[in-house]
Amino acid sequence: MATSLRIIMVVPEPPLPFGGAAARIYYTTQKGLVARGYQLTTFIAAATPQARAEAERLFPPESYDLRFFTPSPAPLGRSLLGKWRSLRAPMSHQFDARFHAALASELHQGFDILHLEDLWTGYVGINDRDKVLLNSHCLQAIDLQGERPGSVKDRLLMSRSLHMEQKLLRLYREQVTLTPELAAAIRQVNPKAHVEVIPLPLELDLYPYIADGQRPHAKRLALIGSFQWAPTRSAARRLLTRLWPRILALVPDAELELTGWGAQHVLSGYERLGKVTINDSVPDVRPFFERASVLLYAPEHASGMKVKVLECMALGVPVVTTPDGVEGLPAMPPCETSAQEPWAMLGANDDALVQAAVTLLNDTARQNRQRQAARQMLQTHCDPARILDQYEAVYARIMEARGR
Repeated sequence: MATSLRIIMVVPEPPLPFGGAAARIYYTTQKGLVARGYQLTTFIAAATPQARAEAERLFPPESYDLRFFTPSPAPLGRSLLGKWRSLRAPMSHQFDARFHAALASELHQGFDILHLEDLWTGYVGINDRDKVLLNSHCLQAIDLQGERPGSVKDRLLMSRSLHMEQKLLRLYREQVTLTPELAAAIRQVNPKAHVEVIPLPLELDLYPYIADGQRPHAKRLALIGSFQWAPTRSAARRLLTRLWPRILALVPDAELELTGWGAQHVLSGYERLGKVTINDSVPDVRPFFERASVLLYAPEHASGMKVKVLECMALGVPVVTTPDGVEGLPAMPPCETSAQEPWAMLGANDDALVQAAVTLLNDTARQNRQRQAARQMLQTHCDPARILDQYEAVYARIMEARGR
């Protein structure tokens, strides 16, 4: 297809390879689409000065058109009107009047596709729905199934968020998402939507593989992620209360380390458990990947592709997880009938997860075989060039449907 299309993209955060989970998508699409000749302008809803400086270093203004906006406070502070607006349209405060005006001015100059990354960016495309492609990375209807808010306010906010999620999904006909499971859930909400599945791209050059000789000698089980995300919270609580005591009884020289944003707040009190370390808001998470013998990620409910699972596989940390933890990845080769090495160990229940973790902690050779298989799988499935081809095909189909 001709690569002269004018694409306007809206993203909630800057395109940084080690920023938030979804920022990896933005990082790859910015580089790839511009390199392929697209006229791309990107509106970034929130960027701290540090994040903006890093994004401009990676994407210099002379080559890329990135429009940055500072984070917006909750609408109208604590006023009754502000609280009502926040309740009526959860998460809409990140797109303030200045953002809407700037985007409207750019759209008025002409464009082919308004590419909205993340469900909540759906707030800004309502007036141009026939030209919008919406990408939803996860769904709260799945992720919040195990959450039980304690206060009336929190229960009301959760109810409104779930309602608005469905409303935004129903607005747009052209959508993409990361996994077949998410696509099925979106089609159930919006049967008229055309939903394509495009995996999360991963730039493996940014993840140097940990050599066998550099792996830790300690039997260190790890959970790494943002504990502000409901699935990671549920995975941590399950690990600490149901899995870790059983694993420690079977592997007395093992230790457990949990690392990520919000860990101390969410997991307050769990430090008293035997051989448990909790690290909160570390400036660089990579050393904690390098310290880990095995990642155990077992959420009760979780949608989409799990970035920390992918990063572990990319760096060479073997993974034990649930079927939800490998959502969006290829089917696992059957151990009994395939010469291909499995690239993760899966457990559908606590017994299976405990056994898998114990097996891996006690078998370094198996760890090395599994992590090598995982890296090889990612090289194909999350290849940025392949994924950009898929986005181009979606753009072409949208333009063809509109008669261009």
